[in-house]
Amino acid sequence: MTGHWHWHGDTHLTCDLLVSWGHQFGGRWGGQEFLSVTNYRLRQIHSGVVLPVTEIQPDTPGDGLISTQPGQALWVGSADCVPVLIGCTHTGRVAALHAGWRGTAANIITNAVYKLQYQGSVLGGLRIALGPAISGANYQVQDDVVSALAVTLVNPAQPTITHVIDRWQTEPKLLQPDGERWRLDLRRVQVQQLIQAGIAPDQIAVSPHCTYDDRERFHSYRREGKTQGQWSGIVSC
Repeated sequence: MTGHWHWHGDTHLTCDLLVSWGHQFGGRWGGQEFLSVTNYRLRQIHSGVVLPVTEIQPDTPGDGLISTQPGQALWVGSADCVPVLIGCTHTGRVAALHAGWRGTAANIITNAVYKLQYQGSVLGGLRIALGPAISGANYQVQDDVVSALAVTLVNPAQPTITHVIDRWQTEPKLLQPDGERWRLDLRRVQVQQLIQAGIAPDQIAVSPHCTYDDRERFHSYRREGKTQGQWSGIVSC
């Protein structure tokens, strides 16, 4: 599920799972906007809002974009949150998401999956890459964050938040107690959300890169206390 990831100089990463689409996960030194296409961004607000590009203006708030035709480049910024890029082999359409814990608790990734399905995508045709973000070893959260994320995975097999949290603690390094807080691997929670939504594990790639640990290549809000970040984008075809 890690997939194959490649650096292009020190500016950006690509993922083999998304080879059919122009894309990049930017680093500290940044990539470049795609040429000969229209580039789109949102005013990010840590939400579950996913919009088609036909519904946005220059200052529209939200955290997820979906293409409506070929030649549209969708961008999201991140600085420890997870940049998520999605492509559909069936329609060529793409999505770009900024998925921090609040967006993940608001089901931003599965919201995008359902909206792509509404536009004609099939689950088996989706390819989903979770880019560089803060790792579980470095991501400390409080009880309310754990509960807000756990409730998204309540189902008949694990019918309460407590069941979900207990299961997480049996999985290596997904959720570990750390004094009065927890260390949480947000990307693994997102993978579980996707699998629960019907996505197969081989349709998902998870970057092994940690924005907090790799100070040479990535900005990190938790490390630097600044709002600088990196941009990730994908082009519809």
